[in-house]
Amino acid sequence: MRSEVNSSPEVAYSLRNVQKKYPGVLAVDQVDLSVQQGEIHGIIGKNGAGKSVLMTLIAGISRANEGTITIQGKEIDMRTYTPTMAREMGVMLIPQEPLLMPSMSVIDNLFLNSELKTRFGLLDREKMKNIVLDIADRMSVKVSPDACIGSLPIEDQQLLFFGKSLFINQSKIILLDEITASLPKDRKVQLLNLLRKTIKENPEISFTLITHYINEVIEFCDRVTILRDGRVVKTLNVPETNAKELADYIVGDVKPNATPISFQNDRKNLDRTKKPLLRIVGLNKEGCFNNIGFDLFEGEVVGLAGLDGSGKYEFLEALTGLIHPNEGKLIYKDREISISSPTAALKHRIAYLPKKREEQAIIHNRSVEENALISIYDRICGWLNWIDNRKAREIVEGNIKSLNIKTPSRHSNIDTLSGGNRQKVVINRISNTNPNVYLLNEPTRGVDISTKPEILGTIRHELCKTSGVILTIESEEELVDVSDVVYVFYKGEIRKVFHRGDPNFCFAEVYKAVQGVNLL
Repeated sequence: MRSEVNSSPEVAYSLRNVQKKYPGVLAVDQVDLSVQQGEIHGIIGKNGAGKSVLMTLIAGISRANEGTITIQGKEIDMRTYTPTMAREMGVMLIPQEPLLMPSMSVIDNLFLNSELKTRFGLLDREKMKNIVLDIADRMSVKVSPDACIGSLPIEDQQLLFFGKSLFINQSKIILLDEITASLPKDRKVQLLNLLRKTIKENPEISFTLITHYINEVIEFCDRVTILRDGRVVKTLNVPETNAKELADYIVGDVKPNATPISFQNDRKNLDRTKKPLLRIVGLNKEGCFNNIGFDLFEGEVVGLAGLDGSGKYEFLEALTGLIHPNEGKLIYKDREISISSPTAALKHRIAYLPKKREEQAIIHNRSVEENALISIYDRICGWLNWIDNRKAREIVEGNIKSLNIKTPSRHSNIDTLSGGNRQKVVINRISNTNPNVYLLNEPTRGVDISTKPEILGTIRHELCKTSGVILTIESEEELVDVSDVVYVFYKGEIRKVFHRGDPNFCFAEVYKAVQGVNLL
């Protein structure tokens, strides 16, 4: 059930002719948009459509190159629009990763620049603590107000930040950038129901909701705007549309097999008549995925597509021992194996690249060399376990050259490198173990746009020369570009399979299947 939008609603905010340029990229292109008070307005589009950039412009965090925003009847030139102006006019953005002070407490973060004081001018911490407890209760977050906010999961930080916008800042224009993406289903539904309840009680509020989930738009939004390549394609009343129409608008006119020329007809070492490297049989984990099975061959790249919650991430983690399935078999080179951890997987020459590079892969404040060699020190240590510096130099300098890692030297602190170059170092680390199977969890996540093709090319042309690759990539376009076969996960099951060379092997068809459109 949607919120009831007034028959003659007031405009919460409107944009006119908004444009944002980055070097070589037109991220937002001549956007006109109007959002009404008392509505949940969805913003959807594929990765790179300009959704998040647009939200930072509305919040004043990024400066537009041209265009105006009108709030409460006041038109403002967005070239001079600032975060302070946005905040004073009741605008607040809850980004994908909240802009919080991780070493400070929950109470200090939520009341930063909004502190409550007693009539004597002292901080009223008791009152602030009670408000934090009330917000935590409304958001179903179990936390002490004095706890360090950096110790909380990202989804809890987002929810508390959302509570701050409603109950501390009392914002009227709230921008939600994929706030539901990392939430389990029950908390997701609870949050979206809270949006509707809030609008019913406070019809002057508006929510602008960025989401990858078309079904969320259909169920909870009043109107929806589709972005493609930085432009508004269409704004629709949600009761008058459906999932298929929205998916069609999102993908546009995409021709089948529209993959990069460099990735076509390059699989000469892929022979599916041979025995598979890895056979997955009936793998099941209650509440995550059910009866998953397929073969991985030498020279093959297998892509796993699906939304958060589809089961694809949990399945990949089960292959590396981070999640333990209830039933099923892993058969590696004709021998059944059991994997209890990534370390155990590596003994079977199965290497894993984690999704959260900065937290789970990078060894911070250490050199590029140390990060590249950490998994193979046993191979480069000589007498008395001393590192053979000649071997270490040869391996790391070869790594730097092969992946074009931009670093002053192998001794440079890895934290001084860009996100893309840090990712290349981690890919080299697992490649140095000489695996037969690569499990890559979002290898292009947090990587700048110019580096992504290099990483995809490395996966396609180098990693799978004598190995097989199973990977997840959030962007269906990138996944189709690099994969030989794509398995679509939907509600814990593989519901569709796309093979390179098939007439329907293209981004548009994979995207629709991920959204639950055209499934059998």
